[in-house]
Amino acid sequence: MSCSRLFCAVSALFWAHGFFAALLVCCTSVGLAAEPRRLTHDGRLKRDPRFVDDATHVVYSVVEGPTIVRQMKLNLATGQAVPLYPDAPTSQFESTFSPDGRYHAFVEFRAVTNVKLVIRDTQEGRDALFDPGSDRAHLGNPVFDPRGQRLVFSLPRTVGQQLVSINPQAQDLRFLTRQTEAIDDWAAFSPDGQQIAFGSSRDGDFEIYAMQADGTQVRRLTNSPGADIRPAWSPDGRQIAFTSARDGNYEIYVVPADGSAAPRRATNHEERDDFARWHPDGRQLLTVSERRGQFDLYLMELPAP
Repeated sequence: MSCSRLFCAVSALFWAHGFFAALLVCCTSVGLAAEPRRLTHDGRLKRDPRFVDDATHVVYSVVEGPTIVRQMKLNLATGQAVPLYPDAPTSQFESTFSPDGRYHAFVEFRAVTNVKLVIRDTQEGRDALFDPGSDRAHLGNPVFDPRGQRLVFSLPRTVGQQLVSINPQAQDLRFLTRQTEAIDDWAAFSPDGQQIAFGSSRDGDFEIYAMQADGTQVRRLTNSPGADIRPAWSPDGRQIAFTSARDGNYEIYVVPADGSAAPRRATNHEERDDFARWHPDGRQLLTVSERRGQFDLYLMELPAP
Protein backbone atom coordinates (compact mmCIF):
# COMPACT_ATOMS: atom_id res chain seq x y z
CA MET A 1 0.00 0.00 0.00
CA SER A 2 1.34 3.42 -0.92
CA CYS A 3 1.94 6.05 1.76
CA SER A 4 -0.75 8.31 0.26
CA ARG A 5 -3.32 5.51 0.26
CA LEU A 6 -2.43 4.47 3.80
CA PHE A 7 -2.65 8.09 4.96
CA CYS A 8 -6.17 8.32 3.54
CA ALA A 9 -7.09 5.07 5.29
CA VAL A 10 -5.57 6.17 8.60
CA SER A 11 -7.22 9.59 8.41
CA ALA A 12 -10.60 8.10 7.54
CA LEU A 13 -10.43 5.62 10.43
CA PHE A 14 -9.03 8.28 12.78
CA TRP A 15 -12.06 10.50 12.18
CA ALA A 16 -14.60 7.68 11.76
CA HIS A 17 -17.99 8.53 13.28
CA GLY A 18 -16.67 12.03 13.95
CA PHE A 19 -18.40 14.52 11.72
CA PHE A 20 -21.81 14.44 10.07
CA ALA A 21 -23.77 17.06 8.10
CA ALA A 22 -26.42 18.92 10.09
CA LEU A 23 -29.24 21.37 9.68
CA LEU A 24 -29.35 24.78 11.35
CA VAL A 25 -31.87 24.76 14.21
CA CYS A 26 -32.69 26.89 17.21
CA CYS A 27 -31.29 25.73 20.53
CA THR A 28 -30.86 26.58 24.19
CA SER A 29 -27.49 28.16 25.00
CA VAL A 30 -25.77 29.68 28.00
CA GLY A 31 -23.30 32.46 28.55
CA LEU A 32 -19.73 31.32 28.01
CA ALA A 33 -17.21 31.23 30.84
CA ALA A 34 -13.64 32.44 30.84
CA GLU A 35 -11.41 31.88 27.83
CA PRO A 36 -10.39 28.21 27.61
CA ARG A 37 -6.83 27.29 28.48
CA ARG A 38 -4.89 25.93 25.51
CA LEU A 39 -2.95 22.82 26.50
CA THR A 40 -1.18 21.87 23.25
CA HIS A 41 0.23 24.08 20.52
CA ASP A 42 1.26 21.86 17.61
CA GLY A 43 -2.08 22.14 15.77
CA ARG A 44 -2.10 18.55 14.53
CA LEU A 45 -5.25 16.43 14.29
CA LYS A 46 -6.11 15.01 17.70
CA ARG A 47 -8.84 12.95 19.34
CA ASP A 48 -9.82 10.80 22.32
CA PRO A 49 -8.31 12.75 25.26
CA ARG A 50 -8.55 11.17 28.71
CA PHE A 51 -7.39 12.34 32.12
CA VAL A 52 -4.98 9.92 33.83
CA ASP A 53 -2.81 9.89 36.97
CA ASP A 54 -5.32 11.79 39.12
CA ALA A 55 -5.85 14.33 36.32
CA THR A 56 -2.20 15.42 36.32
CA HIS A 57 -1.77 14.07 32.79
CA VAL A 58 -3.83 13.63 29.62
CA VAL A 59 -3.48 10.77 27.15
CA TYR A 60 -4.67 11.50 23.61
CA SER A 61 -4.11 10.43 20.00
CA VAL A 62 -2.45 12.56 17.32
CA VAL A 63 -1.76 12.17 13.61
CA GLU A 64 2.03 12.21 13.67
CA GLY A 65 2.71 11.53 10.01
CA PRO A 66 1.32 10.11 6.77
CA THR A 67 1.23 6.54 8.10
CA ILE A 68 1.06 6.79 11.90
CA VAL A 69 -1.34 7.84 14.64
CA ARG A 70 0.44 7.90 17.98
CA GLN A 71 -0.73 7.96 21.58
CA MET A 72 0.72 10.86 23.54
CA LYS A 73 0.88 11.66 27.25
CA LEU A 74 0.72 15.31 28.25
CA ASN A 75 2.02 16.57 31.60
CA LEU A 76 -0.41 19.34 32.58
CA ALA A 77 2.08 20.95 34.96
CA THR A 78 4.92 21.28 32.46
CA GLY A 79 3.05 21.23 29.15
CA GLN A 80 5.39 18.53 27.85
CA ALA A 81 3.90 15.77 25.69
CA VAL A 82 5.77 12.53 25.03
CA PRO A 83 4.82 9.35 23.15
CA LEU A 84 3.10 6.83 25.37
CA TYR A 85 4.70 3.97 23.44
CA PRO A 86 7.64 5.47 21.50
CA ASP A 87 8.52 2.23 19.72
CA ALA A 88 5.00 1.35 18.55
CA PRO A 89 5.27 0.47 14.83
CA THR A 90 1.54 0.80 14.11
CA SER A 91 -1.20 3.39 14.62
CA GLN A 92 -2.81 3.32 18.07
CA PHE A 93 -5.73 5.38 19.33
CA GLU A 94 -8.94 5.47 21.40
CA SER A 95 -7.33 4.79 24.78
CA THR A 96 -9.20 3.77 27.89
CA PHE A 97 -7.83 2.75 31.30
CA SER A 98 -9.22 0.56 34.05
CA PRO A 99 -9.83 2.54 37.25
CA ASP A 100 -6.94 0.88 39.08
CA GLY A 101 -4.59 1.61 36.18
CA ARG A 102 -3.73 -2.02 35.58
CA TYR A 103 -5.28 -2.33 32.12
CA HIS A 104 -4.85 -0.02 29.15
CA ALA A 105 -7.08 -0.76 26.17
CA PHE A 106 -6.75 0.86 22.75
CA VAL A 107 -7.43 0.27 19.08
CA GLU A 108 -4.47 -0.76 16.93
CA PHE A 109 -4.65 -0.13 13.20
CA ARG A 110 -2.32 -2.38 11.23
CA ALA A 111 -3.98 -2.17 7.78
CA VAL A 112 -7.34 -1.27 6.26
CA THR A 113 -8.72 -4.72 7.13
CA ASN A 114 -6.50 -5.44 10.11
CA VAL A 115 -7.74 -3.64 13.21
CA LYS A 116 -7.39 -5.11 16.69
CA LEU A 117 -8.53 -4.15 20.16
CA VAL A 118 -5.52 -4.41 22.48
CA ILE A 119 -5.92 -4.84 26.24
CA ARG A 120 -2.52 -4.30 27.83
CA ASP A 121 -1.96 -5.72 31.30
CA THR A 122 0.65 -3.33 32.72
CA GLN A 123 1.26 -5.54 35.76
CA GLU A 124 1.89 -8.75 33.86
CA GLY A 125 3.46 -7.06 30.84
CA ARG A 126 1.32 -8.82 28.26
CA ASP A 127 -1.43 -8.04 25.77
CA ALA A 128 -4.80 -9.66 25.16
CA LEU A 129 -6.17 -9.13 21.65
CA PHE A 130 -9.75 -9.00 20.41
CA ASP A 131 -9.82 -9.63 16.67
CA PRO A 132 -13.12 -8.66 15.01
CA GLY A 133 -12.21 -10.32 11.71
CA SER A 134 -11.09 -8.80 8.44
CA ASP A 135 -14.57 -7.63 7.44
CA ARG A 136 -15.03 -5.49 10.57
CA ALA A 137 -12.28 -2.93 10.42
CA HIS A 138 -13.98 -0.17 12.37
CA LEU A 139 -14.49 -1.54 15.84
CA GLY A 140 -13.68 1.05 18.42
CA ASN A 141 -14.33 3.54 21.20
CA PRO A 142 -13.65 1.12 24.07
CA VAL A 143 -14.42 2.09 27.66
CA PHE A 144 -13.94 0.25 30.95
CA ASP A 145 -16.72 0.05 33.50
CA PRO A 146 -16.00 1.80 36.83
CA ARG A 147 -14.97 -1.51 38.43
CA GLY A 148 -12.63 -2.48 35.60
CA GLN A 149 -14.39 -5.81 35.05
CA ARG A 150 -15.89 -5.25 31.60
CA LEU A 151 -14.78 -3.37 28.50
CA VAL A 152 -17.56 -2.01 26.27
CA PHE A 153 -16.97 -1.03 22.64
CA SER A 154 -18.72 -0.76 19.28
CA LEU A 155 -18.57 -3.79 16.99
CA PRO A 156 -19.73 -3.68 13.34
CA ARG A 157 -22.03 -6.44 12.17
CA THR A 158 -23.08 -7.48 8.67
CA VAL A 159 -25.60 -4.64 8.89
CA GLY A 160 -25.32 -2.03 11.62
CA GLN A 161 -22.96 -1.61 14.54
CA GLN A 162 -23.67 -2.74 18.09
CA LEU A 163 -22.36 -2.21 21.60
CA VAL A 164 -20.72 -5.29 23.10
CA SER A 165 -18.61 -6.09 26.15
CA ILE A 166 -15.72 -8.41 26.95
CA ASN A 167 -13.59 -9.07 30.02
CA PRO A 168 -9.98 -7.80 30.40
CA GLN A 169 -8.74 -11.08 28.91
CA ALA A 170 -10.59 -10.25 25.66
CA GLN A 171 -13.06 -13.09 26.28
CA ASP A 172 -16.75 -13.61 27.11
CA LEU A 173 -18.30 -11.49 24.33
CA ARG A 174 -21.75 -10.17 25.25
CA PHE A 175 -24.09 -8.06 23.11
CA LEU A 176 -25.67 -5.07 24.85
CA THR A 177 -27.61 -3.70 21.87
CA ARG A 178 -29.16 -5.55 18.94
CA GLN A 179 -30.63 -2.89 16.65
CA THR A 180 -30.11 -4.71 13.36
CA GLU A 181 -29.61 -1.71 11.05
CA ALA A 182 -28.60 0.93 13.58
CA ILE A 183 -25.16 2.21 14.48
CA ASP A 184 -24.69 2.20 18.27
CA ASP A 185 -21.38 3.73 19.40
CA TRP A 186 -19.50 5.94 21.88
CA ALA A 187 -20.46 4.20 25.12
CA ALA A 188 -19.93 6.12 28.38
CA PHE A 189 -20.56 4.69 31.85
CA SER A 190 -22.26 6.57 34.63
CA PRO A 191 -19.97 7.01 37.67
CA ASP A 192 -21.77 4.25 39.58
CA GLY A 193 -21.53 1.87 36.62
CA GLN A 194 -25.28 1.29 36.55
CA GLN A 195 -26.00 3.06 33.25
CA ILE A 196 -24.42 3.58 29.84
CA ALA A 197 -24.93 6.62 27.65
CA PHE A 198 -24.31 6.18 23.93
CA GLY A 199 -25.01 7.58 20.49
CA SER A 200 -27.31 5.75 18.09
CA SER A 201 -28.89 6.10 14.66
CA ARG A 202 -31.78 3.80 15.58
CA ASP A 203 -34.38 6.52 15.00
CA GLY A 204 -32.87 7.69 11.72
CA ASP A 205 -30.52 10.34 13.09
CA PHE A 206 -27.71 10.16 15.63
CA GLU A 207 -29.06 10.98 19.08
CA ILE A 208 -27.93 10.44 22.66
CA TYR A 209 -29.50 7.56 24.56
CA ALA A 210 -29.04 5.97 27.98
CA MET A 211 -29.67 2.43 29.14
CA GLN A 212 -28.96 0.12 32.03
CA ALA A 213 -25.50 -1.43 31.96
CA ASP A 214 -27.00 -4.74 30.84
CA GLY A 215 -28.59 -3.11 27.78
CA THR A 216 -32.16 -2.86 29.11
CA GLN A 217 -34.43 0.18 29.65
CA VAL A 218 -33.17 2.28 26.74
CA ARG A 219 -34.32 5.89 26.79
CA ARG A 220 -33.69 8.78 24.43
CA LEU A 221 -32.13 11.98 25.81
CA THR A 222 -31.83 14.24 22.75
CA ASN A 223 -33.88 15.01 19.67
CA SER A 224 -32.36 17.20 16.96
CA PRO A 225 -31.88 17.10 13.17
CA GLY A 226 -28.09 17.34 13.57
CA ALA A 227 -25.93 14.48 14.81
CA ASP A 228 -25.58 14.14 18.61
CA ILE A 229 -22.59 11.92 19.39
CA ARG A 230 -19.81 11.12 21.88
CA PRO A 231 -21.50 11.44 25.31
CA ALA A 232 -19.43 11.88 28.47
CA TRP A 233 -20.94 11.47 31.95
CA SER A 234 -20.14 14.07 34.61
CA PRO A 235 -18.37 12.89 37.79
CA ASP A 236 -21.49 13.48 39.91
CA GLY A 237 -23.67 11.54 37.46
CA ARG A 238 -26.09 14.41 36.94
CA GLN A 239 -25.06 15.66 33.49
CA ILE A 240 -23.91 14.34 30.13
CA ALA A 241 -21.73 16.37 27.79
CA PHE A 242 -21.80 15.52 24.09
CA THR A 243 -20.90 16.78 20.63
CA SER A 244 -23.71 18.12 18.47
CA ALA A 245 -24.04 19.52 14.96
CA ARG A 246 -27.54 20.83 15.60
CA ASP A 247 -26.58 24.45 14.99
CA GLY A 248 -24.68 23.72 11.78
CA ASN A 249 -21.32 23.47 13.52
CA TYR A 250 -19.75 20.99 15.92
CA GLU A 251 -20.23 22.29 19.47
CA ILE A 252 -20.30 20.85 22.97
CA TYR A 253 -23.66 20.63 24.72
CA VAL A 254 -24.68 19.45 28.18
CA VAL A 255 -27.95 17.71 29.03
CA PRO A 256 -29.32 16.47 32.39
CA ALA A 257 -28.74 12.74 32.65
CA ASP A 258 -32.39 12.20 33.49
CA GLY A 259 -33.54 14.09 30.40
CA SER A 260 -35.47 16.58 32.50
CA ALA A 261 -34.36 19.68 30.55
CA ALA A 262 -33.26 20.65 27.05
CA PRO A 263 -29.56 20.50 26.19
CA ARG A 264 -27.61 23.71 26.73
CA ARG A 265 -24.69 24.79 24.63
CA ALA A 266 -21.32 25.01 26.37
CA THR A 267 -19.21 26.20 23.42
CA ASN A 268 -19.89 28.72 20.67
CA HIS A 269 -17.31 29.02 17.95
CA GLU A 270 -17.35 28.97 14.15
CA GLU A 271 -14.89 26.08 14.15
CA ARG A 272 -15.15 22.61 15.69
CA ASP A 273 -15.35 21.70 19.37
CA ASP A 274 -15.40 17.96 20.00
CA PHE A 275 -14.37 15.01 22.20
CA ALA A 276 -15.55 16.49 25.51
CA ARG A 277 -14.12 14.91 28.65
CA TRP A 278 -15.00 15.95 32.20
CA HIS A 279 -12.32 16.97 34.63
CA PRO A 280 -12.74 15.09 37.94
CA ASP A 281 -13.71 18.36 39.63
CA GLY A 282 -16.90 18.42 37.55
CA ARG A 283 -16.46 22.09 36.69
CA GLN A 284 -14.20 21.85 33.65
CA LEU A 285 -14.33 20.17 30.26
CA LEU A 286 -11.39 18.98 28.20
CA THR A 287 -11.98 19.29 24.45
CA VAL A 288 -10.31 18.95 21.09
CA SER A 289 -11.02 22.30 19.46
CA GLU A 290 -10.22 23.74 16.08
CA ARG A 291 -8.99 27.33 16.06
CA ARG A 292 -7.75 28.94 12.84
CA GLY A 293 -7.51 25.51 11.30
CA GLN A 294 -5.36 24.15 14.14
CA PHE A 295 -6.53 21.25 16.33
CA ASP A 296 -5.43 21.37 19.97
CA LEU A 297 -6.49 20.36 23.47
CA TYR A 298 -8.28 23.00 25.52
CA LEU A 299 -9.52 23.05 29.11
CA MET A 300 -12.59 25.19 29.69
CA GLU A 301 -14.65 26.22 32.68
CA LEU A 302 -18.17 24.92 32.23
CA PRO A 303 -20.68 27.80 32.17
CA ALA A 304 -23.18 27.90 35.01
CA PRO A 305 -26.70 26.69 34.13
